[in-house]
Amino acid sequence: MDPLEFRLKNLKDPRGAELLQALAELANWKPQTSRPTPAGDVARGRGLAFVKYELVRTYVGAVADVEVNLKTGKVTVTKFHVAHDCLRFHL
Repeated sequence: MDPLEFRLKNLKDPRGAELLQALAELANWKPQTSRPTPAGDVARGRGLAFVKYELVRTYVGAVADVEVNLKTGKVTVTKFHVAHDCLRFHL
């Protein structure tokens, strides 16, 4: 299952879903249902992460575009997208 679709399907938090949808638009997310096939010595792929920090204070989502050199094992992040939503508390 596509990582974004999986999160949206299982997330019962409208604020988190809104953040993930904004992240998808920012990163020009295309649904993924299989692992990427290496082209020569380099494998390319995308990863998606989402976290709620301190219950509901801060929501962060990230998409990383990465390349792995299959001969050397070197990992290169070619692009990184972040969506961030934090509450501002007034004391």
